[in-house]
Amino acid sequence: MGRVPGLTLERRQQALGMLVAGMPVNDVANHFGVHRCTVSRPRTRYQQTRSAKDRPRPGRPKKTTQRENNYIVTSSRRHRFWTSGKIAVRLYNTTGTLVCNRTVRNQLRASGLRANRP
Repeated sequence: MGRVPGLTLERRQQALGMLVAGMPVNDVANHFGVHRCTVSRPRTRYQQTRSAKDRPRPGRPKKTTQRENNYIVTSSRRHRFWTSGKIAVRLYNTTGTLVCNRTVRNQLRASGLRANRP
């Protein structure tokens, strides 16, 4: 069972508007069908930062875009015996994005592909 998503930015702004108008937290939460903490936390954050937007999350930024990831997977499927190094070079020649072999292998593994020869 996955995590239940919270409120989108638009719905968060609507909830904050309802709270500013004087609606109780429980009523706003029932309106959106979420727990009251899901409404209460953005209100507290808004009072501190004056913004309803998400704060930056930790983690390293992605090196490749979704389109480049699709290129890696497609290249691997079309050319079954290409090495990760060759796919990385082809990606650089095509898109100008420089990635290492490990990035290519990680993307292939995330897509469910494995090496043809151990």
